[in-house]
Amino acid sequence: MQKIIASALVIAGVIPSASFAQSLPAGFEMSGYIEYSDLNGDGFDENFGRMDANFAHHNLIGNFGVSLGIDALHVDGNTRSELYPAITYSFGDHMISAGMTRSVLDNGYLPERQILGSSLFDLQLPGIGGSYMKQVLLQSGAGADNIGLRWDGAFGNTKVGVSYNSLSTSGSPSVDAFAVAVRHSMPGLSSTGELDAFAGFERIDASGSAVDVWTIGVEGQINKFGYGVSFGDTDFFSGNHVRGWVDYDITDRLEVSAEVLSLNDGSGSTVYSLGASYEIWNGFVAEANYIDDDDGNTSTTEISVRYEF
Repeated sequence: MQKIIASALVIAGVIPSASFAQSLPAGFEMSGYIEYSDLNGDGFDENFGRMDANFAHHNLIGNFGVSLGIDALHVDGNTRSELYPAITYSFGDHMISAGMTRSVLDNGYLPERQILGSSLFDLQLPGIGGSYMKQVLLQSGAGADNIGLRWDGAFGNTKVGVSYNSLSTSGSPSVDAFAVAVRHSMPGLSSTGELDAFAGFERIDASGSAVDVWTIGVEGQINKFGYGVSFGDTDFFSGNHVRGWVDYDITDRLEVSAEVLSLNDGSGSTVYSLGASYEIWNGFVAEANYIDDDDGNTSTTEISVRYEF
């Protein structure tokens, strides 16, 4: 716990506060989080840090802008990071990005919540909650070159995105990643709730061998209750999955959550999580999660402190 408190103080010193974010120049956007977690389970005790952030100014010179994404992971004394700088061009409700772009499965379309409320499981289960390409770049440590092109567009309540990335390392064949995602908002279903439908597809082609990832689902909010369900399939696990979750805001600062993830990968395992989070101050969140499966073999407790901006 002392490590977690110390990390919170470090975060406070290096990440802009909410008051600073409000004083940013017009047109500048920033979003993301930085997190430190302590995990305990059967036979292991792990500490690690995680950062996922996006910075952008889309009208820096006329319709031209710049964006920068940052992914970072610190574990076992080693830090791995990946940068996503790009030049953007906006016109109407559309934007084209070129450079080291992110996949459309990683921001703007699929649910942002971590799988089972855990940074650990979110990294260990690529292709369920986002792009597999992101996991490869962050965890490989191979220093792969990422060249990409991305288009994002809005048509009323529907957003659509398409991205293409070519990944390459010295002496290795290139890997091509193609992704498409869509998100549709249905705000008029009731006076007290909101509902979004989402879907994403990704194909990764390496040396003529292609693997596919897809997911489809809905998420919404009714008063203090949040909920969601998704179905998907990934060739990386040789099976499909079903994921469902609920959240409840006890107060403006305290939230409890539960999630179920069923993996049809031959083992037929179902994993459950129960969690609670409390906003301590101005974007700082303390969170605790308990995760286990139906056989009682993956009991894990994760305590974390996170700054969201």
